[in-house]
Amino acid sequence: MTDPKELPADLISPVVNPNEVRQRMRKLEYALHTASEAIREAREEYQYLVYGVEGKSIADRK
Repeated sequence: MTDPKELPADLISPVVNPNEVRQRMRKLEYALHTASEAIREAREEYQYLVYGVEGKSIADRK
């Protein structure tokens, strides 16, 4: 799979039409991006609460 946007034909159920696949893939990409942002923000808040350090990771402080 050279292009992450191109899925193998046997990965998607044959009963789902191509337009719906594209729509749901966009929705999935958005959900994953939103989750990634939430995890990043939670990590930053946790580090600030536990270590009192804002904007630095544990590796940066060593």
